Amino acid sequence: MQKVPEISIIVCIYNIEKYIQCCLKSIAGQFFTDFEAILVDDGSTDKSGQICDAFAASDSRFMVIHQENKGLSQARNVGMDAAKGNWIAIIDGDDYLHPGALQELHRMAMMGADLSICSYRSVSEDNDSAFEDQAEGTASVIKTLPLDDFLSRLCIDLKVIFIWNKLYRRSMISDIRFRDRVGEDRDFNYQVGTRCNPKILTTSFKGNAYRNRPSSISRTEAVPFRLRVYQDRCNSYNIYIKDYPSESVRGRTLKGLMDLMLKIRWGYQGTEWESDAKVSAENMKSMIFRDFLSCKAIPVKYRIMYPLCYYNRFIYKVLKH
Repeated sequence: MQKVPEISIIVCIYNIEKYIQCCLKSIAGQFFTDFEAILVDDGSTDKSGQICDAFAASDSRFMVIHQENKGLSQARNVGMDAAKGNWIAIIDGDDYLHPGALQELHRMAMMGADLSICSYRSVSEDNDSAFEDQAEGTASVIKTLPLDDFLSRLCIDLKVIFIWNKLYRRSMISDIRFRDRVGEDRDFNYQVGTRCNPKILTTSFKGNAYRNRPSSISRTEAVPFRLRVYQDRCNSYNIYIKDYPSESVRGRTLKGLMDLMLKIRWGYQGTEWESDAKVSAENMKSMIFRDFLSCKAIPVKYRIMYPLCYYNRFIYKVLKH
């Protein structure tokens, strides 16, 4: 009988021949070795699929699934359906792992976590060596993340939003799958948080290298794109948190979004994007302002101070410091 791997790693690939080799090498070089790696080639038209096939031929822990292009969510679901491990990790094929990433995530799992979350390092597009100076015994701080904190940060904190820095108990997510929608990572984690009541542990250990790929967005597009992302976070509040029964969760989410809104409102003053930023801030205000003012979980002083900061830059600068 074939041994069940402890961890199933799912990697979705689509036209990333420049990066996939680095990703696969980082998985193969993990200190924690009891895993299977399921590579889902989602209809790549470059050499990504061939690179995956060659890698799987040299390491029996790797398997490749080739399919017509169906999109990221469906590719991840195919990988989840094929997974046999007790735990599931889902990695983006253009990123890569610290050699101790699985070891750290699994350590938290053995401490009773249903969902383990590690930190990450943001790196430049061509940086393949973010962890070369990191020793196996790098110290880390592990903390419990209460479920309400997890949910309140789903619209704000990238460490919570993203899927690729986590380890999930497979039995916990057996009936949860990715849905085809904008923000599929956030949507998946919201399903986990609201349906499974998981015990969550986080670590300061930076286990993932997340590539910034500016070549895909020009400089003139970068800020408007970022502003649209910020607006999407407010929209996500309306989709996921607005009707959540815990007023504490709503309050913490709204305060975080208001902080972001004020940063946008005044952070681009005197730049070529000042007008765009003002429009984005107004759009965000229209989505959350009324709920912010009426949320009893937010102290009255903030419900007075934040509107003043929105309309007066001097007050914002004074209170910010």
